[in-house]
Amino acid sequence: MEDLDEKANPSSSYPTAATAAGVHDTNNCQTFAPSKGEKALDVFIFGIFGFILQIFFSIGISASQDILEETLVPTPALLISASLPFFFITSAMPYFILKLPQTFLLVPIVFLSIIGVLLYSLVENVVIRIVGVVIVSTGVAIGEVTFVSLTALYGDRAMSAYAAGTGIGFIIGPLYYTAMTTVICVSPQTTVLLISWIPLSIFLCYALIEKRDYAPVPGHDSYQDIAYTSLPQENAPTEENSTTWSEKQALIVQNFHLVVAFFVGYFSEFLTLNGVVTTLAFPNSPFDPRNHFVYYACVFMIGECIGRSYISFLAFINLQYALVITKTWILSVILFGLLNLLTLASWYRFLPSVWIVLLLCFVVGLLAGSLYLNTYLVVTARGQDDEKGKAFSRAFLSVGPSAGVLFAGIVGLGLEPALRTHCLESSHFREFCFTRSMYGWNKTTSCLR
Repeated sequence: MEDLDEKANPSSSYPTAATAAGVHDTNNCQTFAPSKGEKALDVFIFGIFGFILQIFFSIGISASQDILEETLVPTPALLISASLPFFFITSAMPYFILKLPQTFLLVPIVFLSIIGVLLYSLVENVVIRIVGVVIVSTGVAIGEVTFVSLTALYGDRAMSAYAAGTGIGFIIGPLYYTAMTTVICVSPQTTVLLISWIPLSIFLCYALIEKRDYAPVPGHDSYQDIAYTSLPQENAPTEENSTTWSEKQALIVQNFHLVVAFFVGYFSEFLTLNGVVTTLAFPNSPFDPRNHFVYYACVFMIGECIGRSYISFLAFINLQYALVITKTWILSVILFGLLNLLTLASWYRFLPSVWIVLLLCFVVGLLAGSLYLNTYLVVTARGQDDEKGKAFSRAFLSVGPSAGVLFAGIVGLGLEPALRTHCLESSHFREFCFTRSMYGWNKTTSCLR
């Protein structure tokens, strides 16, 4: 942890991290101070935005083995399909996000999510199902960049609320999917269809928030290319509402270490969940091989929820202190270590119980959620009130996770089949080398016993 002083010297390390997070130093802890103009309704709605996006993303993760059921298609192939559009969108969109109308971006977010879900839940062909995953990922990626950049207009509590909303979505999605498919015994297709309408509520939520535009940066030496507040058309200035390329380059350099930490953390997280633990099932566990992955994903998302939500929870109960981790690379290093540990566990089968893997999946989720929240909070801009710089920087950071997930999928294409093949060659329990049903949906084996 690094102390952050509300009146820190601007030349110190992370000079704007303290102001970006709205914190000050008190006994090595940080406390959030409300930003001017923050409204409870706006903050709450950003939590809803995060929840809607991530409930679909998390259910897609939980359903990955069911989407690929009756095939030997490696799980990372689905991860690559989901991460490719995410990578391209998060790589390009930050550079023109400030030029696009906010309402224009809502349409693809909503309808791509719905169309993709309908495809992978209604169509039997595995290729079409994967296409559905790609379409959902495209909608979620546009939503991630859009909403993360918009939080700069509504204060850092909005960013914390958005992260908390994604965390809650991460836990509600797997809990819903797990309960429906293992306890109530509803088929995976029906389970997903029942919630396919949820993205439509984004339109209603956006209609309720106060519409804001970018304000000038106090103390700026020039009025050229700075953010501005929207005026009536006849009085509107002609300057372009965007940062200059030199300013963007400076922000990229200042935040690049956060992108690297994001990349390593997300690579480790998603390779662990989608390329390693998919080969770890146990004969002495109380549930079938197919259900192993469902529970792995569930406890992983519970940890992710806690990691993404802890600051908002502490603010909700009016606790004055909330730890902000500025050295986010520490979280990434631990995640990489856990990836290696579980890879060795799959290869050598030295873990005696499924409960240990469940615990490690929870820890992976907890660390990954903390990495997500804290990275966005310590982002560097040109000043406390630099909404444009903060919006661009947060949008730019999104390339780290998307690149990490894509690289995890590429590595997993070789890693998962190698781990599964090694298990089949060395294990007497061949059916426990893969957490996927090879015979389709079957109530007698896929529901809780």
